Amino acid sequence: TGLLSLGTGAFMGVGAYAAYNISIPFSDLDSLTLEVWNKIMATNLTGPMRLTKAVAPVMKAQGRGRIVNIASVAGLSPTGSSIAYAVSKAGRIHPTRCMAVALAPETLVNCVAPGLLEGTRATANLRPEQVERSASGSLLKKPADKDDCADMVVAVCRTDKGAAYGEVVWFWHPWLMSSQRRCVGPTGLQANLN
Repeated sequence: TGLLSLGTGAFMGVGAYAAYNISIPFSDLDSLTLEVWNKIMATNLTGPMRLTKAVAPVMKAQGRGRIVNIASVAGLSPTGSSIAYAVSKAGRIHPTRCMAVALAPETLVNCVAPGLLEGTRATANLRPEQVERSASGSLLKKPADKDDCADMVVAVCRTDKGAAYGEVVWFWHPWLMSSQRRCVGPTGLQANLN
């Protein structure tokens, strides 16, 4: 989890990016134990919710704040290191939209959903064939850089106009770039992503 400050002692924002994953092929349901499921859900879903509940009153009191949840493209399609991981990341998307409604207008809540990121523990936990398949299917034929993803989180926090709330920024995924996609935010506004 990362914290952003205005440099004045005020608390500006939080990036909820803690996650746990373990590589279990989707077809290996026997290895997807309740213990594994519960650990992934506790880290990837319950942790960010607890963090949001802890910072929301502070942000409301100061009249400003930003929360950026980190999901994954695995939350947008049946892919990723395991079924539990994909479900947990999908579970970051809808709470982002719900919290955006609950915490507006003082606190903007958005989400960044990256694909395969080079140099992360999450990528290191994937099976080699998963990394190769994801990388070869991308336009750049390689994983995205984790620093570029971090820059995207900061950019989402920098908006002062409140124009983006409850939105999901898809970051690096081949199927999202391969055909026309539409994004519908909590306000009902639709935008072509091509």
